[in-house]
Amino acid sequence: MLTYGQLSKVYDNLASFKDQKAIASSFNTTAELLRSWMQSTSYIRNVCAHHSRLWNRELGTAPKLPRSPRGHWIREPIVLTDSSIHPDKRLYLALAVIESLLQTVNPESTWHWRLKSLMGRYPDVSRAHMGMPDDWVEDPFWRFDETGANG
Repeated sequence: MLTYGQLSKVYDNLASFKDQKAIASSFNTTAELLRSWMQSTSYIRNVCAHHSRLWNRELGTAPKLPRSPRGHWIREPIVLTDSSIHPDKRLYLALAVIESLLQTVNPESTWHWRLKSLMGRYPDVSRAHMGMPDDWVEDPFWRFDETGANG
């Protein structure tokens, strides 16, 4: 058994870049992006595990954006109500990474519906401080137009 951080390190330290590429390819991404995504989600896991504030934080280890997404991806550019906030270092991008990975390993996952429900319970929380556009639920990436567990 490995912790998420250890799994990230194992992937990062694979002797063969060819193996990294093969693993990344199974997630419809590149080795560079998958490495970034694993490091970022490990960072977020640690923030949560230590009961630290996450919703309005600039991520110390932010996930990289795909230059030209191979598959389904969020709308870009991300337009926020507060233009002083840089969405590339905020939580929304990491949430999209998590959903992208989940769509690959479990296309039947309802995690996105639970996220929508959670966000609905806290309408006063600043979406902009999460790097999340106000109309995020209208982005086809999130699949809310499909029947789901809460939809």
